[in-house]
Amino acid sequence: MRMRKAWVNSITAGVLAGTMLVGCSSQQPAGQTGGTAAPAPAPADEKKPVLKVLMSYQTFDPNKDPAVQRIKEKTGYEVEYHLLPKDNADQKLMLEMASGGDYDIVRLSIQQYSQLAGNGSLLALDELLAKDGGHIQKAISDMGWKSVTTNGKKYGIPFEGGGDIDNPYGLMQGGIGVRSDVLSELGLQVPKTLDSFYDFLKKIKEAKNIAPLTGRAEDGFNFVIGSAFGIGTANWYERNGQLVPRVKLPEYKEYIEFINKLYKEGLIDKDFPVNKSENAKQKFTSGKAASIIPSYFYDIPDLLPALRQSNAKAEMEFITPLAGKNGMPFITQRKEAQLYEAIPKTAKNPQHAMKFMNLRAEPEIFVSTYLGDKGVHYEIKDGKYFPILPAFDELKNSKQFTGAVSAGTEFQMWQARARKTVEMAASYEKMNSVIKKEWFHPDYTNYSTSLPEVQKYRLALDKMEKDFLVKVLVEEKDLNKLYSDFVSEWEKQGGAGLTKAINEWYAENKSAMKF
Repeated sequence: MRMRKAWVNSITAGVLAGTMLVGCSSQQPAGQTGGTAAPAPAPADEKKPVLKVLMSYQTFDPNKDPAVQRIKEKTGYEVEYHLLPKDNADQKLMLEMASGGDYDIVRLSIQQYSQLAGNGSLLALDELLAKDGGHIQKAISDMGWKSVTTNGKKYGIPFEGGGDIDNPYGLMQGGIGVRSDVLSELGLQVPKTLDSFYDFLKKIKEAKNIAPLTGRAEDGFNFVIGSAFGIGTANWYERNGQLVPRVKLPEYKEYIEFINKLYKEGLIDKDFPVNKSENAKQKFTSGKAASIIPSYFYDIPDLLPALRQSNAKAEMEFITPLAGKNGMPFITQRKEAQLYEAIPKTAKNPQHAMKFMNLRAEPEIFVSTYLGDKGVHYEIKDGKYFPILPAFDELKNSKQFTGAVSAGTEFQMWQARARKTVEMAASYEKMNSVIKKEWFHPDYTNYSTSLPEVQKYRLALDKMEKDFLVKVLVEEKDLNKLYSDFVSEWEKQGGAGLTKAINEWYAENKSAMKF
């Protein structure tokens, strides 16, 4: 998967004192001090249009969700949600924008925002923000605004999430899921290094007629294994003052040699290149595979019941990022906007769209719609947020609908969701009880979304890398030749131009980055 220590302390104290709750003092949470006061209620006779929002695929109907009703009550706006399909979502989004769909707000991934900002589909927001966006303007960092600014104009609202490496508790969320019954049967420990991981897979293959590791190749580069080579999920790494693309690092070459070796030796599921998510999960839960990559603590409610059908005593353990040569894992902590909201040029109600987005960003409304009411939906124990069930489940999907707040503000509150079941809470606590901030390395390069080269090349280059990593497993061609051909084509297809642009951007913005 991106809080200052002072903020953690002050936000906890503020919530404990009740100052953030609706109906209490208008004092704002730390990190938003000095913000604009909550907007005055609209006149009763003001006609508010029904706003149309286009968002990513969900497994539930957003128009029937209790969180949506709560946001309507707090903001006074009725919203009609439309979903992109689960498959080919980007293509559908582009078609909707090209055909003039009259959505008032679109919620976008980093890549989707880059595409729409690059092809002129989005409305410049500067005037609307100046008039009706006070809470939003206070919430977004300078790096966040830079990421949506092209030719001096802002075209989106970045949602800056995640925690802070100075206070890393909670940042570890999974890696490779492992069946505890296999560990017990074979007397194995959860591996912590590359060598112990290799031995772990070998022993399972030798002792049991199952796949040691399953998953799907379309997920691309894996951070658990990559960590052992000193690389994470970042696409760029500083070397001698310059940013070098991951695919050109010597460590990346070592990584592909290792995964090629695993596959050739039968230590990875033979169907790995063609697996989809569901059949990989089925192999793991039915006992046909000992481990699954990637897997996270929040997969437990989905996977554990099926896992226990094959063994009633089975639990899920996790292999977290493996230690490298220096004895420590290497984990990328992305500093970025995790999603963007924007107003299309074809929107019918752009001013009301901004008013609605600004209301959701008002601190008291945000807490009330994201977590609910203290003592009813959630509680705080030892500075940590816990859900009160079953009331908390009313707002289990609220993250999909709430507004933009300052970076890190959401992260502590989000952890209530990490503790929704006993098994989830125990797993989350176990993997985070041992982490150290030295393991985490900030990556700011996803803030470069406003660069024309990022908008033009990033999606295609990311796909090219994923396709290459499948070839690494299945191609019989000499691996050195396969790799050199890939790097050459990567540079020709925009990589060289993107590298130049990213380094110019890095030189201009490095002083604003905290390392």
